Amino acid sequence: MSRLAAGVLALVVLSGCALVPPPGVVVPVARLAMLNEQRVPGGLCAVFDDTSTPAAFRESLRDYVDCARESWAPLLEAVGRKAPEPGVYLEAADWASYCTGALDEEDAGMFCIADGSLVFADELQTIAGDSDLAAPSVVFHEYAHAVQQELGMVLDTPPGDPTRRIELQASCWSAMLMRTLVGLEATEEVSTALVEDAAAGSDSDHGTPESLRRWTLVGFDATTIGECDTSRALESAVA
Repeated sequence: MSRLAAGVLALVVLSGCALVPPPGVVVPVARLAMLNEQRVPGGLCAVFDDTSTPAAFRESLRDYVDCARESWAPLLEAVGRKAPEPGVYLEAADWASYCTGALDEEDAGMFCIADGSLVFADELQTIAGDSDLAAPSVVFHEYAHAVQQELGMVLDTPPGDPTRRIELQASCWSAMLMRTLVGLEATEEVSTALVEDAAAGSDSDHGTPESLRRWTLVGFDATTIGECDTSRALESAVA
């Protein structure tokens, strides 16, 4: 198993994400249709993690958030929305966001609906030391939830089909941005590691292994945002 595959596999243990009320509202169909037409942005982010100290790693996470924001900004502006600018926190190293302490043991990070922040587990720093792609993958997934909230999608839902559609779209959007990382060679090894990692994180909220494989690969190969639109997918594709 390669260093990349081993590091990504370790990420499975911390692949969850938590959502805290209040809920959003349903995204207008016309806005989503316009967003779906947008092309996947070009590469703006480089693969680099400084895991030497919690403070340095936090800055790496913030850099990835900034890159995600820059990637999403023109896409959201095209539909009259603004790219989120969330606060970024490490669970134990930072002063509290509203959601500090809300991470479950298996969670790598979360989008906090209550204050719009992103909170990441301290263990992610260790995992990022073994895999160059662990940190951006988690950051891009959680930032995708911030985008969904900006678009007015319903994030606070009970387990079941709506939650899986939200989570699978976030996984698809994360893989979409991973594909555009500057300096990343989009080899079969990379795509296979990402897809299999996603499948191993299967649960009732995030989908079956087959659904996670499907949407991660769709995102990695996507050329338009609409390819990740899980709202239009058959139930069998978001099981």
